[in-house]
Amino acid sequence: MDNHKGRGLAALLVLTLGFGALAAVLVVDKAVFLDPLPFKSPAGLVSLQGVFEQKGDVQDWGISHIDFLDWRKQNKVFEQMAAFSPGEMAFNLISGNESERLSGELVSYTYFPVLGIKPAAGRFFTAEEDGQPFTHPVAVLSYGLWQRHFGGDPGAVGKTLDLNGEPYKIVGVAQQGFRGLSDKADAWIPSSMPPGPTFVANRRMRWLGGVARLKPGVTPEQAQADLSRITSALAAKYPDMNEGMGVVVKPFQSFWSGQLRDGLRLLTLGAALVFLLAGFNAAALLGQASLVRRLLLTMAAAVLGLALAAWVLHALVPVSGVTFPSFLHLSVGPAVILAMLALADVLGVVLGLAPVRAAAGSRRLLGIAAGLQVALALVLLVTAGLKTADYRRAVSQDLGFRTAGLLTLRVDLQGPKYEKDPQVIDAIRVYRERLPKVPGVAELAIGGPTIPTDPWAGGYITIEDHPSDTPDGMYPIMTHGVSPDYFKVLGVPILQGRVFTAEEAGAPGTPYGVVVSKEMAEQQWPGQNPLGKHLKFGARKNPLHPMLTVIGVAGNVQHEGLLAEKRPAPDLYLPILQSPVRLPTTLNILARPQKGVTPESLVPALEREMRAIASDSPPYDPATMEERIQRQTQGGRFRVLLVSLFAALALLLAAIAVYSTVGSSRKTAR
Repeated sequence: MDNHKGRGLAALLVLTLGFGALAAVLVVDKAVFLDPLPFKSPAGLVSLQGVFEQKGDVQDWGISHIDFLDWRKQNKVFEQMAAFSPGEMAFNLISGNESERLSGELVSYTYFPVLGIKPAAGRFFTAEEDGQPFTHPVAVLSYGLWQRHFGGDPGAVGKTLDLNGEPYKIVGVAQQGFRGLSDKADAWIPSSMPPGPTFVANRRMRWLGGVARLKPGVTPEQAQADLSRITSALAAKYPDMNEGMGVVVKPFQSFWSGQLRDGLRLLTLGAALVFLLAGFNAAALLGQASLVRRLLLTMAAAVLGLALAAWVLHALVPVSGVTFPSFLHLSVGPAVILAMLALADVLGVVLGLAPVRAAAGSRRLLGIAAGLQVALALVLLVTAGLKTADYRRAVSQDLGFRTAGLLTLRVDLQGPKYEKDPQVIDAIRVYRERLPKVPGVAELAIGGPTIPTDPWAGGYITIEDHPSDTPDGMYPIMTHGVSPDYFKVLGVPILQGRVFTAEEAGAPGTPYGVVVSKEMAEQQWPGQNPLGKHLKFGARKNPLHPMLTVIGVAGNVQHEGLLAEKRPAPDLYLPILQSPVRLPTTLNILARPQKGVTPESLVPALEREMRAIASDSPPYDPATMEERIQRQTQGGRFRVLLVSLFAALALLLAAIAVYSTVGSSRKTAR
C-alpha cells in the first residue's frame, strides 16, 4: 500500500511539473502569437524600418522626415502611412515651480488614424497642424496623464501645457490603455514640432520610424518592392545623402515580437518534451492503476500545474530581462485553463488504455527510456555549466573603465531656453562649476547623451586623404561629447598624447583637438602615429564641419555591451561643448563620492543642486554603474537560469524514470 502511495505521489509530481512547464509557455505563446494587437485590422499593418547597407552589412537605421514625405507621396501600395519617433523622446512638463519628465512621441497627423485609435476626449492632429514646421504647438495627452494631472476633466481640452518651456494647446486625449508604439508615451506632439530645424530640413537626420496600412490585396512583399523602387531613386538623386539607404517592410506583428518568436519556439519544444517525458514516466509509475484513478490524478496534476505556471510567470518574467508590451496579458486565463484540463482528460484516458505492464518488453522499453532521459539530463547539465561559464567570463571581462563606486544621473536640456549654442554652453559650465562642490563629491565629470551601457550612438567621419569604399570616404564611429575630466573619473587610460582642456574647446564650429580610442587608431592608421592626424564629421565636401586634429589616444572601452562578442567600436571623444548634435541635449553626470560616502547617499544632494541650477530640467534615472551593468546583463542571467531550471527538471524526471524502472524490475522478480 505504501509503495502504491509513493508511486502515485511520484506520478503526481512529474505530471504537475509537466503541466506547469507547458502551461507557463502556452500563456506566453498565446499572448505573443495568438492574441490580436489592440489596433484596427492589425493584419493590414506593416512596419517600416530604415536600413543602411555597406558591403553587404545591413544595419537598422532611422527614416528622415524628408524621405518619409517622399515615400508617402510616391508610393502606390499604402492606404495611409504614419511616422513616429521610435526612441524615447522626453518632454519636461513644467507646472509652477515643479517639473516632471514625461516620455512622449513626435508623430505625423496620420498616426492615430492608421492605428485606428479613438480619442477619449477632444480630437487628434489635423493635416494643417502637422504640415508647417514649428507653427502649431498642439498636444494629445495619454489617458493616464489626463487622469493624473486633470482628474479626467473634459475641460482640460483647450487648456495649455508647458512642455520644454513652451505652451502647447491640448487638443485631445488618447483612448485608455494606449501608450503609443513606444509603449511609454505620456503625450504626443506633431512631428513638425521637433527639437530643432535640422530634424525636418536635413535628409541626413534619420530619427523616425514608420507604420503603414496596406491597400486591399497588397502583400508586404509587394510593398517592399515599391518602397525599394522609391529608395533607389532617392539614392540616385541624392547620392551624398541617400546612397546605401533603404527600407525593410515587415508584418506589424514582428514590430512587437520579432525578437521573441525564435526563442519562444525553442522554449515551446522544450516544454512539450518535458510534458511527454512526464506522461511516459507517470504511466510507468502507475502500472495497473484504474482508469478512474488515472483521470483523477491527471486532473489534480493539471490544477497544480496551472498554479505552478501562475507562480512561475509571476516570479520569473520580471527578472527575465525580456520586455513585453503592456497590452500583453501574461496570466493563466480561461483559454489556457480549459486547454490544460482537456489535455488532462485526454492524458488520463490514454494512460488508462495503454498501461505500461511489467512484461519483459516493457521493462526493456522503460530501461531505454530511462537511459535516454539520463543522457538528456546530462546534456542539459553540461549545457547549463557551459552557459554559466560563458556568462561569468562575459561579465568579468575588462570593460576598460572603473565601475565600482560610480554614480550616474541624467538631465535633458530642452526648449527655447537651450536653442542656441551659447545657452547650452552656459548651462554646461554652470553644472561643471557647481556640482563638484556638492558635499560628498570627490570627482565629477559630464558626458553627452550616451555613456557605457547605453545603446549605440554614432556618426560618420572623413579622414583627411584617406581612401574608403563608403559614400564620399566616410567611416562609421561612435561619438562621445565629454568634459576633460571624463577620462579620469571613469579611469580610462590615455595611452598617447593628452586630453583636451576646457580652455581649448573654443567657440562652437572652430577647430579643436579630439581623442580617439586605441581601436580607432589601429583601424585608421595601422603602424602609424595617430597624433596630429586630421579628420572631420560627415562628408569631405561638407563645409559646415572643420578639420579636427587628433591629440590623444585613449584605452578601449566596451560601450556596446558586456555580452557583445565583438571588438570594441572605434570611439571618438570630443569636448562636450562642441557636440555636433545640439538638441535635445541629454547630459550624463558621473560622480565618484568621497571616502566613506556611498553613491546612493549622494543622489538627494546632487538632485537638489541640479534642480536649483535648472528648475525646468528635472534630473532622472539615478543609478550606480553596477546597477546599469546589472540591467544590461539581466537577459543573460535569465537565460542561464532557464537552462539550469530545465536541466534540474530533466534530472528529476530521469531520477523518477530510473526509480520506476527499478521498481518494475523488482516487482517482476518477485
